[in-house]
Amino acid sequence: MKVDLLIVNKYLGPEQSGLYSIAIQFNDVLRIFASIISGVLGPAILILYSQNKIDDMIKLTSGFVKFLSLSISIPIVIICVWSKEILNFWMGSSYISLSSLVWILTLPLVINIGVQPLFAIQVAMNKIKIPAILNIVFGFFGIVSSVLLITKTDLGFYSVAISSVIMLTIKNAIFTPLYSSYILNVDKRQFIYVHINTLICTFISIVILLQIKNEYVITDLYDLILIVLLSAIVLLLFSLVFYTKNERDKFIKFIKEKA
Repeated sequence: MKVDLLIVNKYLGPEQSGLYSIAIQFNDVLRIFASIISGVLGPAILILYSQNKIDDMIKLTSGFVKFLSLSISIPIVIICVWSKEILNFWMGSSYISLSSLVWILTLPLVINIGVQPLFAIQVAMNKIKIPAILNIVFGFFGIVSSVLLITKTDLGFYSVAISSVIMLTIKNAIFTPLYSSYILNVDKRQFIYVHINTLICTFISIVILLQIKNEYVITDLYDLILIVLLSAIVLLLFSLVFYTKNERDKFIKFIKEKA
């Protein structure tokens, strides 16, 4: 996961590496947050599989992927849309230019984090050989493309970010959901549909926040905190449109049982 930072440091030097590490902090925080949520699912999947309750396992995982994807899209969209303001108050006005890098590194997490619950299925069913090989393959091509772009173009650390993100997103957008559907013997499009719903939700959420941004002027840190909270509430309410009542009831029951 940190090979991109090593490549930037080697080819562009510690100063550019330091700038890159600032932008990637949002990526790291979101991954940690998602790992905590996904960790709740792992033991439940193992128990259901050991009890041969495959249908229950499929329903739980499918719902959890949708829940995590839609939930994580909220902070992702907020960070991207308000990235300039966040960077300004966090690091200073001279770092606002990193906003585009934040978008590149953070926005694809809508897909890359959303599939994390599917990894629990692969582990529970002892189907990790092919995913492991694919990780090596995509990781290798990610490194090669990053080195080629950083040495042959003037994109700088953007070349590394783009290469890394594309390889990881291709794997998690196509292979991971299809392979999980295959080993579960369910409709191959089941988890792909979740991606589509999440992308639609994310796109509309970005449009909503951009409209809010056009109407709201931030002058100090208090304004930023207030608008971030407002954005979170608006997007949370909007995301509920993509759930069925049955799904909402199931998650409330699941969370109460684990609390």
